[in-house]
Amino acid sequence: MSDGKNAPSEDKAVAEALSTIAAFEQVLEVAPNDAGALDALYRSCEVVGDLARAREYVLRLARLLVEQRNIVLAGALKEDLRRLGGNDAETAALLSQIETLTKSPAAPASAGEPEDEIAVVESELSLAWRLHEMEMLDQETYAAVANDVTEAAARPDGGTISALYALHRRRHAGMDDLIAFLAKDTRTPMLPAAAFDITPECRRLLPPAFMTRRGVVPLDMIGAAAMIALLNPMDAALREEVRRRAGRECHFFLTWPAQYETRLARLTSASSQSP
Repeated sequence: MSDGKNAPSEDKAVAEALSTIAAFEQVLEVAPNDAGALDALYRSCEVVGDLARAREYVLRLARLLVEQRNIVLAGALKEDLRRLGGNDAETAALLSQIETLTKSPAAPASAGEPEDEIAVVESELSLAWRLHEMEMLDQETYAAVANDVTEAAARPDGGTISALYALHRRRHAGMDDLIAFLAKDTRTPMLPAAAFDITPECRRLLPPAFMTRRGVVPLDMIGAAAMIALLNPMDAALREEVRRRAGRECHFFLTWPAQYETRLARLTSASSQSP
């Protein structure tokens, strides 16, 4: 039997989810094809245990994304669609359409590698949703960030796919609080990335396009190991990818988006000027 210690926090989460549902159902009355609203609604309905409505909204979102040929966000929806959609013919058909869409040779080159981009978007949406669950992002901001992350993934010029970077670009207040929370939540130390000197080892460690796309920058070396700053401390796959590309052990730190931006500009400038 539960001792009731978690009841207040659970009640608070349910109350926040009910508020989210009420707000975004009003959004849908005006804009029935708002992907951000549908995304927030199916997640919130699942939180309050209304699985019938969660299914309704996740199916609506899946149909919309297939119609829009949104490769990245449609692919990111697959697992939730399997979990909430049920084993009926409609869900199976949508999953098949999404599978075809994400593997289609006709997909635009700007989408990059669909499966890779899908995983990145999933991770960034998870970070944004975690902040929303902790009441650090309101409903509108979460929806806006979800939209920004998806758009960045589809940009032909390789924009940074990052929820924190999207918040930075929107001049979100309270960034220090977000960073402090994520550092504690993921046990990832914070460091100001722009405070480190540019060394030859850092210039050569990671490709500029990868640093830009994934929100990571090298800071310094500790013996043979590299110090790496990142914008998503929740993404374990990103850490493994950095280790693979760097070819060495890495120690990871969380940094502020503004610090990342400055560090990246200095690194890419130094790389372009190096012989």
